[in-house]
Amino acid sequence: LFVINIKYNKLIDEYKNIYNVYPKITIISHSHGGNIALYLASVAQKWKEKPIIDRLILLACPVQRKTMPYIYDDMFKQIYALYSSLDMIQMLAPQHPYYKPFSSKQFPKNEKMIQARIKINGRALLHTSFSKVRFMALLPSILADLSEIHDKSKKDEQLATKEIVI
Repeated sequence: LFVINIKYNKLIDEYKNIYNVYPKITIISHSHGGNIALYLASVAQKWKEKPIIDRLILLACPVQRKTMPYIYDDMFKQIYALYSSLDMIQMLAPQHPYYKPFSSKQFPKNEKMIQARIKINGRALLHTSFSKVRFMALLPSILADLSEIHDKSKKDEQLATKEIVI
């Protein structure tokens, strides 16, 4: 972890030296990669300079009790959590035996988090579909649509309580 911190700081310093701005960092994760990305908030507590992740994109991430609280960490500025009603693998991810045995698909509500159930052409996705090139090509427009809906929901309380389906 110490090596990751040194390499991260070196990379950030090089970027700032070249472009004179702090880089905007986006992490895109699939499945348990999302839990690893969330766990970064715990690891980074020990670093001298905590990273700032502008966008954390969680694709079919099993919501685990152990990493779920990290969605509130100030390290993450905006979090997108995309899931599918057809994705059983996401729910079957086991948790510690003292918790509920299966994972959830949705995180608790959080003002910096945008969650959406994804359908493409009216069809729910399989777990592996989130990591396919076809889906990744659509991801920028999906995120733009979600951000627009999220901005509107801040002004409309009824819209804010509805599940987003794209």
